[in-house]
Amino acid sequence: MKIFQINNSDYAAENAINDILINPDLPNNFFTMHIDDRSQRHLEKWFCLPFVLTHEQTFKVLCLDNNSDVMPSELGAFDNLEEAVNFANTQKLS
Repeated sequence: MKIFQINNSDYAAENAINDILINPDLPNNFFTMHIDDRSQRHLEKWFCLPFVLTHEQTFKVLCLDNNSDVMPSELGAFDNLEEAVNFANTQKLS
């Protein structure tokens, strides 16, 4: 893992392209913690920050947003990293 700085926060990830994290090191319980139980710092760092997770030959764009009270939303799945990053860049809200 490498360290990348995005929006004045440090993130550990496999890579980052145009400020889109690729396979970031996500906090414990990231996919199961209710939004109301997340700290203010956690929300400032992760809310509305799209990222890419790879699994086999699929590149999924996810983002912690208002679409779920618990888990990040899966915004799209792509066949290649370039398409995933380009799409993720269109999803940036902050």
